[in-house]
Amino acid sequence: TEALRDYNKCLGIDPTIASAYYGKARVFSIQEKWQDAIENYDEAIKKSVALESVHWKARRLKGAAHLELKEYVKAHFELKLFVNRKFKKNDPILGWRRWALFNYGLCCFETEHFLDGVAAFDEALNLPELNDGVDKSELLRLRGMSKSRAGKSGGIKDLKESVKLGNKMS
Repeated sequence: TEALRDYNKCLGIDPTIASAYYGKARVFSIQEKWQDAIENYDEAIKKSVALESVHWKARRLKGAAHLELKEYVKAHFELKLFVNRKFKKNDPILGWRRWALFNYGLCCFETEHFLDGVAAFDEALNLPELNDGVDKSELLRLRGMSKSRAGKSGGIKDLKESVKLGNKMS
């Protein structure tokens, strides 16, 4: 409550501060008020430029909020912009690339863009495993199902590996 009050006070003084909208959106995300979060992430994106990290943090988390609402087409749009962005090698936002690729692949699967999903899952598997919440067994399961639905070989192998890693949904 106090954080929201402070962010609103800040925006009352200057309504162009992207980080204040981002802060409000984070509060709403914690409260699981996804629509309010999306609206504030959107304002943070509009009030920032693509050279600022707040822009890309807001875009990624706006995609995550759409995922929470199972709005896969909208999440697909946000995450596609994020994964296609070329960040500098020392940019801390690169630590979220594997997460973004996995969730972009999930959106591709849900929207039947299976080949794009396979490519995203492939790239995610080639990145180092981080504490990003991505379950490798789920990544393999979704890649296997995407391969199968795209008519590509290797889907069964991925599903078997997923089960071997403990995935119960395969």
